[in-house]
Amino acid sequence: MTYLFGNPGGLPDGSTLYGVIINQLGVAVNGLPSDVSQNKRSKDVIIRDVNIGNIKLDVKELPVLSTDGETPSSDAVGAIV
Repeated sequence: MTYLFGNPGGLPDGSTLYGVIINQLGVAVNGLPSDVSQNKRSKDVIIRDVNIGNIKLDVKELPVLSTDGETPSSDAVGAIV
């Protein structure tokens, strides 16, 4: 199974890598939130003395499933399948 789930390069794969992400309540997937109501916003966030650098990513493009030929199929939390 290492050939399927292994990570010999040690870098995360994906299309985006954040040093810090402050999101509304819930998971940070599928772009910007469409509901920006007050009850879901982040609040009381304090960031001090943070240095983010040397961020590296190994982008991999993979085919995805689609039922209509255009929209990627996703699971309950927005991960593409």
